[in-house]
Formats: sequence, C-alpha cells, structure tokens
Amino acid sequence: MATLRSVSTCALLAASLLAVAQPATPVQPLYGRLRARDLTPFGFVRRDMHPAYAVSIEPGSWAIETELGYQNTWALSPEVERYLVAREPLGRAELGPADVQAIRDLPGENYLIDTELASLDVTFHYKFTKNWTGYVIGSAVRYHGGFLDGTIENFHETFGFSSFGRPAVKRDDVNLIYDLKSSQVEIFGPQHSSGFTDPVIGLRYTGISMAKAWQLAL
Repeated sequence: MATLRSVSTCALLAASLLAVAQPATPVQPLYGRLRARDLTPFGFVRRDMHPAYAVSIEPGSWAIETELGYQNTWALSPEVERYLVAREPLGRAELGPADVQAIRDLPGENYLIDTELASLDVTFHYKFTKNWTGYVIGSAVRYHGGFLDGTIENFHETFGFSSFGRPAVKRDDVNLIYDLKSSQVEIFGPQHSSGFTDPVIGLRYTGISMAKAWQLAL
C-alpha cells in the first residue's frame, strides 16, 4: 500500500468578520492563535472540534462570527507522480479513461487528488453565564477546479521546487482518482459541486479550576 503523500497544498484564509452585541461595560478582547479548519479533502469531511470564539464576551451577550477558507490540493502517490512526470514532455492534457486504467495498472494502491475547496462558516455564539457558552454553526462548501494552479506552479518554478507532475495535467480541473479499500472513485475534467453541510450545535463549559497557566474547556 503506497505511503500517503500530500504535496502542493495551499490554504488561503480570510480574516474573520465579527459582530458582537454585549453590555455597555467595556470588555478587553482576548485573541488566541490563528484558528483554521482542516480543509484537505479527507480531513474536511471528518467531524472535528471547532475552536472557541476568539474574542471575550460577557454573560448575556451574543456574537456572530464568519470564516472563509480556501484551499488548493494536489496530492498523489509516488507511482502516479512518476506516471505524470513521464507524460510532461507531451504537454498538458485532460485526464481520461485511458489514464484511469493506466493508474489502476500501476503497482500498489495509487491515487490522485486535484481540486480546490471553498468553505464559509457562520457561527452564532451566546454566553449564558461566566462558564457556559452555546453556539450554532451553519456551513456551505464548494468543490471546483479553481484558479490557483498556475500561481502555485509559478511559485514552485521560481524557488526550484518539484512540479510533482502538475505540468502533465490541464490547469484548474478537478481530478479525483483513487481506490481506498476497494471503494473506487473516478472524477475528472471541469467539475464543480456545492451545497450546505449539516449544522453544528454545541455547548462549551470552562468552569474547571486548574493551575494558573492552564485552562480546560469541555
């Protein structure tokens, strides 16, 4: 089984837009580390814990937070990389059924994931008490060929990085070819798909006493 290999991943994160409604008492904002969801194709569909709100709000206050994420992913197994590099002298071309069969015939388990993903999260926060906060998250996602392939290839060329077989494939297409535990997937060409994900409803509790340098949230 080929070792998982992910290359040429570029994530662009827009700054969060915050709308806060809270009492007149001034509150010092508390900003944490840069928080980002896992936007890789396999990581994005996994249920993960969302980070806490980045700004401190008072009990009885609410806030709206929006996050926009965008990522270009080019991931492939070593055998597929060698196959595409050998094709580079022929110029760019859309992948087709013949390429899928050639990749299937390669030794080991192989895959190619070439796509861009845009996500938008809108979160409503409400602080009930000092230690209890509730939140509801609505999300939308779009998979498509995107527009960053040329920028990333130029970056690799400028700094002398490997092309990883990109020049053999037409830019800004969606190419998903893999067989994981016999679940075969074949998608190639100009594709796009968008929609809403399941909403998230959560509660957060921070009232557990710990040492001064630590804080535990449940």
